Amino acid sequence: MYGQVLTGFMKIIIIILLLGCFIQDVSATAQIPDRLIYKGNTYHLHNNPLEVYFKENPRKRPEGDISSTALWRGYIATFEIKNQVLILIDLQIQVYEHQEGKEAWRPNVALKSVLTEVVPEGDTFKIDWCTEVLILPSGRLKNYVHRGYASTYERYVLLEMKAGVLTQSKEFDHTAYLAFKKEQSERFKKTDAYQTYLIKWREKYDYTEEEIEEILEVNIFKYLDKFL
Repeated sequence: MYGQVLTGFMKIIIIILLLGCFIQDVSATAQIPDRLIYKGNTYHLHNNPLEVYFKENPRKRPEGDISSTALWRGYIATFEIKNQVLILIDLQIQVYEHQEGKEAWRPNVALKSVLTEVVPEGDTFKIDWCTEVLILPSGRLKNYVHRGYASTYERYVLLEMKAGVLTQSKEFDHTAYLAFKKEQSERFKKTDAYQTYLIKWREKYDYTEEEIEEILEVNIFKYLDKFL
């Protein structure tokens, strides 16, 4: 069953990759997410925990055959929560594969695992730097937004991680998720961290109060390392 779900998921990813190659504005492009297996279910993940690792170790970042604005980071990672610990279990890149009977200039797009190029075979790669709130959407798409992970879905699981260990989890339907985000935004405004961001946003970007409110409403969990 799990294999069938992943096979279908990979087909969807490949279609999106092909479409994404024709879109030019990276910052405005919805992204193909990483995946996370939690309690036996595979979710899309609206975070990219490996980016911290690859920014510190740029030579280890895998390179595929295709550059797509729908996958700016260049890979799809699959994580799993095992015994409350976040680990990496697969890492895939986009490659071209020639299909029999198909012209050489029209190769098939496939996903190739490069996990052993980053993690020695048999080793467990713990994401022990991950201290953030992981966002796992599921169910029907409620509102599509052609930007990053801004689209919203029918249901959500939120996982509070500290140094790669799961400390809390929360589950919401769409309405409750939006209400929780608003609540967290209001609480964040009362913190010293918010004042630091506020000065930066106003001085460097000249954001208005309305623009700052929108940033918080959409992206609040980017600025939190735990539930408030």
